[in-house]
Amino acid sequence: MDKVIEAKRPISFHIIRITLVGCLGILQVITAFQKTCPSIVAIDMAMSYNVEKHRLGTFAALYFYPYSVFQIISGLLVDYFDPVWVVTIFGILASAGSVMCGFSRNLFEGIIGRILVGIGTAPVLVGAMKIFRNWFKKNQVPIASGILMCHTCIGGVLAGKPLSDFCKYHSWRKAFYSIGGIGAFFSILMAIVARGRPERHGFAPVNEESKPTVEKSAKERVIQLFINMWKIVKYPYYWIPVAFVLMNVVPFINATSL
Repeated sequence: MDKVIEAKRPISFHIIRITLVGCLGILQVITAFQKTCPSIVAIDMAMSYNVEKHRLGTFAALYFYPYSVFQIISGLLVDYFDPVWVVTIFGILASAGSVMCGFSRNLFEGIIGRILVGIGTAPVLVGAMKIFRNWFKKNQVPIASGILMCHTCIGGVLAGKPLSDFCKYHSWRKAFYSIGGIGAFFSILMAIVARGRPERHGFAPVNEESKPTVEKSAKERVIQLFINMWKIVKYPYYWIPVAFVLMNVVPFINATSL
């Protein structure tokens, strides 16, 4: 059985862990918020874009296609690059997409922003699982994951009446500006404070099996990344759940949100 390092940790170690859980939690709130917020802002957006409400169905649905694809890609990325940086870079992209939605003057511009949001929020859950595995003992990972899932519920709640009240007194555009700014702030804060492994801060690994092997060069990691992506794409049974998602999940959420 692998030996788990039990040495007492300095206070800075715990501060970094708390920061990681907090920042990832906020980003997970934003992810859940972005999934369901079109149901609240659809009427106002349709009026601003001068289109019929049902046209916003495309806006709502086009979050999930890039989100699904880039969850797979991000799962590969966090294995070969620092997961904190992966989540941060994509988080900034999601924030830019949210702000673009706020500035958009027509449906096409809004859809482009929506696609960026879908891409940018994809690595949050996958990256968080990788980070938790590196920073927490194995018996603590389910607790950290449960805390993250609680933030998912919070995001769904905020995308309901709180968002409706905010839009009533302000506007749907300011809602997108705000969520974009919050996402960018916590993405950057996480990158400033933490890295994906305790060893990169000079701490001993939390789990013996999480010790990194020999570091590969950036070129080797990129090559291996594409090799793994090709293995997934050519695996025939992979396309069964993909087909299910494409033909069921998105139309369902599209119908229920609008």
